[in-house]
Amino acid sequence: MHAYVKISRVRVRDNLLVTVVKLYILAGLSVLSVVGCYTLTWGQEPAGSFPTPPQPPTEGSNPLAINRHDRAEELLNQAKGLFDKNQFSEAVSVLQEAIRVAPSEPILHHHLGYALWKINHYKEAGQEFEVARRLDPKNAYTLYFLGRVFDDEGITGAAIHCYESEFVLGEPVYDTTQRLAEAYLRQGDSRKALDLVERALQKTPWESSLHYQLARIYQKTGRLKEAKEEFDATNRLKQADQATIQKLLEISVAIQQGKADKVFAIRQELLAQTPRDPEMMNSLGLLLVKDGIYAEAVEPFAVAAQMMPDSYEAQCNFGLTLMKLGRTDEAEPALKKAVELRPDEFGPNSALAVLYVSEGRSREAIERLNTARQARPGDAGILALLGDQYLRTDNAQAAIPVLRDAIRIKPDNPDPYHILVQAYQKQKDFAKALGVAQQGAERFPEDGRFQFEMGNQLSNLGRYQEALPYAAKSVQLNASLVEGHDLVGDLEFRRGEYDQALASFQKAKDIDPTDLEALRGIGQTLVRLKRYDEAVAALNDAIPVHPQEAEFYYDLSQAYVRLGDREKAEQASAKFQQLHVLQVARQNAEDQRRALEQKGTATKP
Repeated sequence: MHAYVKISRVRVRDNLLVTVVKLYILAGLSVLSVVGCYTLTWGQEPAGSFPTPPQPPTEGSNPLAINRHDRAEELLNQAKGLFDKNQFSEAVSVLQEAIRVAPSEPILHHHLGYALWKINHYKEAGQEFEVARRLDPKNAYTLYFLGRVFDDEGITGAAIHCYESEFVLGEPVYDTTQRLAEAYLRQGDSRKALDLVERALQKTPWESSLHYQLARIYQKTGRLKEAKEEFDATNRLKQADQATIQKLLEISVAIQQGKADKVFAIRQELLAQTPRDPEMMNSLGLLLVKDGIYAEAVEPFAVAAQMMPDSYEAQCNFGLTLMKLGRTDEAEPALKKAVELRPDEFGPNSALAVLYVSEGRSREAIERLNTARQARPGDAGILALLGDQYLRTDNAQAAIPVLRDAIRIKPDNPDPYHILVQAYQKQKDFAKALGVAQQGAERFPEDGRFQFEMGNQLSNLGRYQEALPYAAKSVQLNASLVEGHDLVGDLEFRRGEYDQALASFQKAKDIDPTDLEALRGIGQTLVRLKRYDEAVAALNDAIPVHPQEAEFYYDLSQAYVRLGDREKAEQASAKFQQLHVLQVARQNAEDQRRALEQKGTATKP
């Protein structure tokens, strides 16, 4: 049997593509995922909501405890009355007396901290909020005000920790999102600030204060064009019809409550309004896609994109939604317009890359992936897909460092290991391919493909005896691994175990009737077994499946010679020569093209 370098089948990379498509269609949304927040105008003073009041003593408590509770609650109510009159200094002494009565009530320490904070006694306020937090660690309000104290003291890191802790608990309170974003900016982390505000906008996309803060973030990071867009959006939203905003609030609640009929009814009301407000249409679309209602989001996004042709957000959201629905032909123009408006933005570049990958447009995909990579250098998914696309264009040299970076950043994903094995194999560096396969097998011992890859590289290195146990184990771990059965058959063929080899190739063919290795192996093995009539039948069945495969005609000519049919043998041999010449010419042209590309002189199609 002829020795071939067996490149791992395309299934490995197609599986990676499916994963990345799901990831980046969702992650590419310009407003990203949901982070809950109560919306207040930026800078407005929070008021009115505090932790729950002191809990009354349980039945059977002694009279002294009951009296203390009643006295503490009386003093708390007195302090709240002083709050209403902005008499915070007077409230301090009242709350201190209440704490002497009930020192273990977190609400009392919380209110005392608030009163002290209002009169700028930050150190003492912080101490009271810390006590309240220890007594009630799951109170988001206490965390919020402790963060405000740290903010006022200029202790940004501690403030960030408090604000972030609110998100861990669930719904953050008041203007936490805006304040946390500002704190990130003070620490120089504009990416975190930007992501936070964008996520908040998905829940309340009509909130002008969030658009205003997004504009300020863009302004501070030198993205003046984007800043102007958001300032413009802020002004438009401030002038928006309050009745429409109320409808958006209603549809948001209906989505949360799972009332589909009400969601669709309000959507129809908003779409029927004249004139249509593009910002409100965009907000409506965002609320719908947040809940996975993509088909119903298309029309409002289309209206927004048509009315605001120069709005990056409108074009991007429209394109991403169409892509999610598989309407790629319609999605591409909107995504390209979004890229035109913001060439370096991650979302539309990564989405276009996925679109191009799905359509086999690898060179265009590489261009978009490189831009996305610059936007997020540490994104392992983008690196893995970029390495895959380099390999599809036969540029293993470019693929290797990219895939190594993907593995370094996210070593628990097997896909980049598989592709890196292929890249080294493409360069005929079988020793390095074997090393990567061994690393993968150690990290993913139940993945049969790594066993196959180890066996395959050992076979490529001529170490056939060592290769067979790995090939056999690969199909034990994964009985549907076509290339594993092919490799077992090839190694058995080399050992002269033709009956076993035939059975292995047949297993591969049963799984995939178009598998070239299996069809080749069956024909060649039948010739070795001197079952020439069966070999002729098998090869003639295989030729329509792969009509340009010269090897079939070579084996067919050998079978006809053994059967004494010289005329058919000569015909098969002539066809082999014809296809072989074409195959060599194609390979030479491909080698020349690859060499030119590696020198950077190839012309793009």
